[in-house]
Amino acid sequence: MDLLACPHCKNFPLRLYVISKKERKPILDFCEVFCSFTGGKPDRSMCGECGKVEIEEGVIICERCGRWFPVTDGIPIMLPDGLIDEYRKNFEKKHGVIRRLLKKLDGEG
Repeated sequence: MDLLACPHCKNFPLRLYVISKKERKPILDFCEVFCSFTGGKPDRSMCGECGKVEIEEGVIICERCGRWFPVTDGIPIMLPDGLIDEYRKNFEKKHGVIRRLLKKLDGEG
């Protein structure tokens, strides 16, 4: 997450909402710019915890332009408008959480 920017507006950092995750053998890479695990400044002491988690399903949201990108089978689908529509439609059908999540972000829910 410390390297991802919105493909539309180039905003960084993006917000990650986890729907499902699994534990794995820790990876001890260090995020250089932004730690999505702590939501801010990188903290080397947290790398062992962050590296234990693999996001299986989730949503990456750009808080600047409001676009969202599904994470499916551990892979973020970050395509431009028009190319991502079918992925979003299938993801929303499967999880049914996107509208509620976006309303919550907008302060409506």
